[in-house]
Formats: sequence, structure tokens, C-alpha cells
Amino acid sequence: MKIKHLFVIWVIVLFPSFLFAQDAALKWEAINVAGYKIHYGTTTGVYPNVIDAGNTTAFLVTGLQPETTYYFVITAYDASGNESAPSPEASATTLSLCSTQLVSIAALYWGSIQAAYDTAKEGDVIRVLAKIFPERVAMNRAIAVTMEGGYSCGFSDRPGTTIIDGSLTVEGGAATLSGITIQ
Repeated sequence: MKIKHLFVIWVIVLFPSFLFAQDAALKWEAINVAGYKIHYGTTTGVYPNVIDAGNTTAFLVTGLQPETTYYFVITAYDASGNESAPSPEASATTLSLCSTQLVSIAALYWGSIQAAYDTAKEGDVIRVLAKIFPERVAMNRAIAVTMEGGYSCGFSDRPGTTIIDGSLTVEGGAATLSGITIQ
């Protein structure tokens, strides 16, 4: 059986992951086949990476590098392994780690100070990028945390200051702050 056409409706969603990479969620329209393969790469028309997605019409491609454009095509295959011509190409550019990993606790990342605090445990150190956060942070749990501001992307050094453009309230617990300005 030869597969003549593969009509693809693309939906690509990029997810910042918590492991220093990006994920792309792909979705396409089903046709009557045994399965699908995802072909992708970082150059248009060149797809050195191939994933057998099985007989599903959605797949999460993981382990992509930040700030990189990826090009994707889908092929379908029948029970004998005959593969269709590729679908039209779709592309997506992954986000910068600095645009998604703004706050860190022990190599886990959040997009806001409040979200990180809400998951913090007693004694955690909350590390925050050197940027302006328009937030009202409410530290209202019976835990003690340290919040260190001024980090560069990657959280390896502290060359700057973190500015909370809003407020920071501590009730029922304790917070030690350094490198943080509240305005």
C-alpha cells in the first residue's frame, strides 16, 4: 500500500521545561495509517532527527535547545513500513531561558517570585534574576526563606539588583533578603 497524501494541520506549542531545554508540542490531523514519524532539525529542509510517534496525532518533542529555530515535517507509514512524502514544513523558535526561568530554587524554575515562594520549603534559597518584577509578593507561610536577587541568566553570578516594583509582605514567617530593591 502506498500512502499518497498526508494532510497536516499544525499546532506547535513551546513549553519551557525545568531541565535547561525547551519542548515543542506538535499536533496534526489523523489519517488511516499505522503511525507517524516526526522529522526535525535546525536547518530548513534538513531533518537529521527522527522520532517514531506511533499511531498518535500529538507528540511532545523534548530536549530542544533554547533560542533555536526548529523545522518539523511529519510522515505517515503503513503496516509494511512504507512511508509517505513529508508534510509541509512548520517551524518554531524556542524561548530564551532568561525569558522563562526567572526565579530558581534548587535547579527548579518559576516565572514569578510569588510562584517560587508558594512552593518553597523551610530554609530554601530563592534566587532571582536581575530584572524588574512587577509583583505584589506575599510571604505568608510559617517558614523561613532566603531570597537572593541580582543573578545573571543561568544563576551563576550576581552582577546586578532585582527590583520588585510593587510590594513584599512577610507575615507568619521570616525572610532574609539580599540584592533586592523594593520600589
